[in-house]
Amino acid sequence: MKRHPQTEFERKSLIESIKGAKKEGRRAIIGEAKRKSPSLGVINETDVCDAALQIEKGGACGVSILTDKNFGGRVDDLARVKERINLPVLRKDFIIDEFQVHESCAHGADAVLLISTILKDKTVDFARLARKLGMEALVEVYGKEDLDHALNSDAKLIAVNNRDLRTQKVLIVN
Repeated sequence: MKRHPQTEFERKSLIESIKGAKKEGRRAIIGEAKRKSPSLGVINETDVCDAALQIEKGGACGVSILTDKNFGGRVDDLARVKERINLPVLRKDFIIDEFQVHESCAHGADAVLLISTILKDKTVDFARLARKLGMEALVEVYGKEDLDHALNSDAKLIAVNNRDLRTQKVLIVN
């Protein structure tokens, strides 16, 4: 993994942006910029910065940037997008190491996605580290066990993914 020097970015709160949207009577939508999918291949050839600008113009309260190489992403996309838009930027990746949380901060992420199914008990530590670095954590859950980890992490943002990452099956009953 390439090291990147610590850079100062103005942090924007995804939580406050969501609250602001709700206060204004708007839906709180986090738009996602994704180039490709491992199963579908290339799905969007639009430059990630242009996609983020379109998401912002569409009224979203945040932008999720996929940085995983299997989705055509790069960690450098975070800083590029951060410089072009006024919305909070969420790093969406399979974060499995504390280094990635530090890396997210250094590249300008305002929030990081923490997948409880993957992190299990580490969800609490990673969420705490994100807060210590001035970022917010959006904790993704699939089932009850994941929800317990999310609630223990004190995360203010919790997302439900109906796709089981282990089997790739979508179940709406959880």
